[in-house]
Amino acid sequence: MASTAAGEGHRLGEIAASEGHLLLLKLWQREEDRLGRRACALEAHMDAARRDAFYLCAAFLAFHGLSLALLFAASVVAAATTSPSAACRRWWASSSLSLAASLALAAAVQLLVGAYWRAAARLCRDRGDARALARAVQELRLKGAAFDLSKEPRPLNVGLPPALPSPWPGSAQLFD
Repeated sequence: MASTAAGEGHRLGEIAASEGHLLLLKLWQREEDRLGRRACALEAHMDAARRDAFYLCAAFLAFHGLSLALLFAASVVAAATTSPSAACRRWWASSSLSLAASLALAAAVQLLVGAYWRAAARLCRDRGDARALARAVQELRLKGAAFDLSKEPRPLNVGLPPALPSPWPGSAQLFD
C-alpha cells in the first residue's frame, strides 16, 4: 500500500516538475469540473421539462373535463328551450375555442418533450466526454512525465447513436 502511494506521489512530482504536464492536468481538471456542472444543469432542465409537461397534461385533462361538461350542460338547457338543431348551431364558437385551446396545449407539451429529449442527448454526450476526460486524467497521473502531451481524450462511442432511457417507466413495453 505504501509503495503504491509513494509511486503515485512520484508520478505527481514528475507532473509538477513538468510545466506542460502540469498545465494539461490543470486544464483537464477544470474541464472535468465544467462538464460536471453542466451535467447538473442539464439534469435540472430535464426535471423541469418533465414536471412542466406533466402539469400541462393535467391542465389539458382538466380543461377538457370542464369544457365538455359546460358544453353538455349548455346543450341540454338550450335543447329544453328551443329545437335541438338550433341549439347545436349556437355552440360552434365554444367548440372551436375548445379545439384551439387543445391544440395549443398539445403543441406546448410537444415542445417540452422535444426539449427534454434534446437535453437528454446532450447529457449523454457530455457524460461520454466526462468519462473520456477522466480516463485521460487517470492515465496522465499514472504515467507522469512519460505521458504523451499530444494525446486528446476521445469518447469510446464516437459516431454511435446514444441509447437514451425513457423518462416514463413502462412506456417501452407499450411499443414492443
